[in-house]
Amino acid sequence: MSFFASMNRIIFLFSFLVACPSCSSLKPIEYRSLKNFNVSALTSRPELSFDLHMFNPNSFGAKLKDFKLEMLIGNAKVAEVKLDEVARAAANSEFSIPIGITTSLSDIALFLPAGIELFKSGSMIPIKINGSVTVKKFLFKKTFPLQFEESIDPGKLKLKK
Repeated sequence: MSFFASMNRIIFLFSFLVACPSCSSLKPIEYRSLKNFNVSALTSRPELSFDLHMFNPNSFGAKLKDFKLEMLIGNAKVAEVKLDEVARAAANSEFSIPIGITTSLSDIALFLPAGIELFKSGSMIPIKINGSVTVKKFLFKKTFPLQFEESIDPGKLKLKK
């Protein structure tokens, strides 16, 4: 084995050992808020859209992949979402991911009885999102659970035709 080949192996091994501890301390992405919640095409194929504001607490930028989310309004499951696009999160910064969901009338119908009462009463509408997101940096990746609850003021809900 030549001197350069052995040096390349040593450099690679050293780089790997230095990178391993930093990725093993990969912190989960933190939820901040849900904004710009819109509902449109309510009479045909209802579409829900919102911006998911999050925070990357890691000291390095990372790619976010494989978002798998389940959305519940009240206690009724309204939609499941799988985002295949890759989002980038800069180090120690907030970022926003636009999410659009097309759901079925049958899923919305499960929410309607409780939803109508919430709208009439003016009470806050509880929204829960459960799922997971994969954070990737270089060769390392880790999947974290993503769970949060938010309440939306029905007066600020944007309904579009």
